[in-house]
Formats: sequence, C-alpha cells, structure tokens
Amino acid sequence: MPATKTTSLKIEGMSRGSWLLEMKITLHFASALHIGAGGSLAINTDSPLLRDEKGNPILPGSSIRGVLRHWCEREACVLGVEPHSVFRLFGPPSSNQREDTDRQGRLVITSAKLTSAQTEVRDHIRLDEKYETTDKGAKFDQEVVLPSSGTFYLIYEGDDPN
Repeated sequence: MPATKTTSLKIEGMSRGSWLLEMKITLHFASALHIGAGGSLAINTDSPLLRDEKGNPILPGSSIRGVLRHWCEREACVLGVEPHSVFRLFGPPSSNQREDTDRQGRLVITSAKLTSAQTEVRDHIRLDEKYETTDKGAKFDQEVVLPSSGTFYLIYEGDDPN
C-alpha cells in the first residue's frame, strides 16, 4: 500500500501523548469487492453495499483495523516486536481487558471512501452440500464494487519515538 502523504507533528498537552503521525493511504482493488450492509434494505438487490451519507460505497475503518491487527499479531515475533506494543497500537484483545490498560489503543483508522467506484448486481445460487445441487429458493443477488481504489487515514497518537 503506497502512502501518498505522511505528516508528523509534535503536539504539547495532547491527552493521548505528545506525538501525532498521520498517513493518507490509497488501496487499489484488483477485483470486485462486496462490503455488505448487513441487511436487505434495497429493492434492487438481496445484499446491498455499505454506503456513506453521500451514497458512495465505503470500507469500514474497523475492517481495515482488524486486518492490520491480525497481521501485526501474527508477524510480531518475526519482526522482533513484543505483543505489548501491538496492544498499545490496537488495544488489548476484548478477552484480556484490564483496568490499568489503554483499552482503545493509539491507532485510529478512518473508513476508506470509494468515491469514483462503479457497482453492479451479480446473481448467485446456494448449493446443497449433501446432494451438490441447487437448494430450493436459493437464488440471490449481491451488489459489488468493480475494481477501483479508496483512500483512508491511519492516525497514531502517542509518545515521542525519540
């Protein structure tokens, strides 16, 4: 993922630390992508896309954050990073929250806006695993974003790295 803008500022009196690092990152999707809205709220499809207030498809920051956290946790030992450092970025796992920890984490990730994305509705069928045939009434359609790109911000607020 190429970063198109990186800014670092030292900020005094900041509640989360004295350092702010902000990166503007552009994701490029090579194939169609479905980011479901979690319900059938549209009349033209069974599975609509998640959209912002302007009607543009979005990829939630929580989804991006989850993928990054999983990668960091998996690769921490290879990179020589202590698990505590991953917790400082993302917060402790929900099963491991304690009173004396920074529960939110220091990394903020905004939703990726897909402003110039084109969409289409694709037909699908669900198969019966036992008989390997089409289930009765199993035709459904799904709205997808065609190959495009989206931009999001990754913001770290914390301690001065020096």
